[in-house]
Amino acid sequence: MPKPSSSCEMKEALARVLAENTRLGEENAQMRTTNAQMQVENKLLREKIDALLRKLFGASSEKIDPGQLLLLLQGLDAPGKEPEPVEAEAPRRSMVPSPPRS
Repeated sequence: MPKPSSSCEMKEALARVLAENTRLGEENAQMRTTNAQMQVENKLLREKIDALLRKLFGASSEKIDPGQLLLLLQGLDAPGKEPEPVEAEAPRRSMVPSPPRS
């Protein structure tokens, strides 16, 4: 922007700067409002995802043997290292007799 040489040019430049400042302030306020709305939407979507994950993988879903979890977790601390063998548990049977089949 060239230097204004007269007081009239200075007033015009000041008016342009003030108008741009006002426009930018309004744009900033609009962006802050949009940002706040998107944060609320983001939080809601995360809560929905969490609820779906709990429903899909929650306590009522299939149980995993702790030995399987150990197998999955071994070797994560040292990449390239061979996992150590895990002692397998004997399969568990229910102590409640099954009803007769018809």
